[in-house]
Amino acid sequence: MIFVEDASPQHPDSNDGENFPNRSDSGSTQEKKSPLSPKAKALLLIALFAVPAVATIWYFEWGPAAGPKPITFMVPMRDGVKLATDVYLPAGQGPFPVVLYRTPYGKDSDTGPIQYVQYNIAIVTQDFRGCHDSGGVYDAWGTDAQDALDTVNWMKTQPWFNGVYGTYGGSARGITQYMQVQAQPNIACQMIMVGTPDLYSIALFQGGAPHMMLAQDWLNGIGHGDFYPTVFDHPLSNDAFAAARRIDDNEWQYVTWPALHIGGWYDCFSQGTLNGFMGYQYKGGQGGAGQSRLIMGPWTHDLFNVENRSTGQLTYPNSTDQSYYIGIMEKMFAEKLLKTMQYGDFRTAANVTYYVMGDINATSDDWNRWATANDWPVPYSNQTWYFHTDGVLNQTAPSSNSNQSYVFDPKNPVQTLGGQNLNNDNRGPFDQRPVENGRSDILHFDTSISTPLLITGRMWVHLFIASNCTDTDFTVKLSDEYPGGAVMNIADGIIRIRSRLGQDQAVLMDGSGANVYEAWVDLWSTSYVFNAGHTMRISVSSSNYPRFDVNPNTGAEIRPVNASTPTVCAYNTLVMSPTNASAILLPVPSSSPTFM
Repeated sequence: MIFVEDASPQHPDSNDGENFPNRSDSGSTQEKKSPLSPKAKALLLIALFAVPAVATIWYFEWGPAAGPKPITFMVPMRDGVKLATDVYLPAGQGPFPVVLYRTPYGKDSDTGPIQYVQYNIAIVTQDFRGCHDSGGVYDAWGTDAQDALDTVNWMKTQPWFNGVYGTYGGSARGITQYMQVQAQPNIACQMIMVGTPDLYSIALFQGGAPHMMLAQDWLNGIGHGDFYPTVFDHPLSNDAFAAARRIDDNEWQYVTWPALHIGGWYDCFSQGTLNGFMGYQYKGGQGGAGQSRLIMGPWTHDLFNVENRSTGQLTYPNSTDQSYYIGIMEKMFAEKLLKTMQYGDFRTAANVTYYVMGDINATSDDWNRWATANDWPVPYSNQTWYFHTDGVLNQTAPSSNSNQSYVFDPKNPVQTLGGQNLNNDNRGPFDQRPVENGRSDILHFDTSISTPLLITGRMWVHLFIASNCTDTDFTVKLSDEYPGGAVMNIADGIIRIRSRLGQDQAVLMDGSGANVYEAWVDLWSTSYVFNAGHTMRISVSSSNYPRFDVNPNTGAEIRPVNASTPTVCAYNTLVMSPTNASAILLPVPSSSPTFM
């Protein structure tokens, strides 16, 4: 085969998410006990993540259960659209600081966030445009920056607002906080959970492939499934549609406030949370740079999962205590909103707190524990593990030319079982054998682990491929095979080959099957220990459905695939040779974790 390419493929060094200098680890200072009771803390965090905030009237009387009552305003935006906004104010004449909470789920769907009101903080909650009681047409964060700015400008005309405000929320309510960076110069503090500062590459087109299970299912769930086809009118990252839904590199400087970023290794926005922290921490402006805190746990999208304490089919120990995280938040919000240090200094917390996952059947001091670091990523070096035609995975490059091929039929895709998904019943680590065994379109590469292997950071797979189609997909999955045979997924990724040179362009292959193309697959990040006696497995295929919509293999423009979409089978080849050596790059920390 002949290697051909017309430009450099997308690779780790070209991805903004990891273009930050390595720094040394450091431990954290012991935290003071928080003044809030455990019950109050639990209620507050649940309110922050799981439920929308509500607001209270100017003067109020606490009811026996419901608490204060909100007053609703229809706040005008610059284009005349009015957004339904509830305001909850503490007792007294004020003026007060505000926590702004914007949501597509209903501004009055829960009363949990009134916890803030008793601390003399007003709550302002607002329905996204086109959602619930708000006017306008839903546009999936397209006007979030200007709508939030218009709302804050309206707040400034109200006698109960003292001009100081913070934001909080998780998921969609976390994404909107990131989007506000484009227009908000005066935020005091933020708490952002399971969100992303780049909706396009994290939530819509991961690796250039439609993120179907996330985007389509979520839009259907909030009653705006009709917006999903609109996404496909803007398949490139250099489109204005994409730019309006991300923080661009030159915009991080607008961050001049501290923030707490919380995410999970199995969350659908996990890399987005990491990218958001790094952008704020290392590229923020004065008052923002160095003032963020990051917490990454062994969680799916519901974070602490207090109810059943499991992540997929696994239960990681000591992973649901919320007091540490709430302590950071209350210190930050008290200082910035109430101008008091009585709760302590959030800066005494480690910059990065992360959970090192590992074998759940073996007790060890080296995994299933919380660790701290001064920076993310922690200092590391990449270990290169090469694929071989006999299914072997090792650190020796192939010595001869070889390859393996399979037929990918879009009408018979590999089914999604777990992973970084939004869907409640299909996320986190699952035994992959039910969806992988017996298939001829998955290539497995294994290595037995004799000494525990820790990886922490972002993982990339360097592929050399060929195909008889002008466009196709390649998927890669990293798994841990337990001694009993269970194959538990850790991370996965995808590349739509037309996007191999970057998601700002679509470059098809020649479809001859004779030429070799280079591509990088981003598996995002993790912190995981492969225990001795386990097997590390890499699985290469061309589909992971419905996590990602299938590629019809025709080279046609990207649109949702349905029963009437023309498809063809692809004869896809993975090349493994001395000059075109397909491999995975695993980040191995330079030192042992600093455990808490």
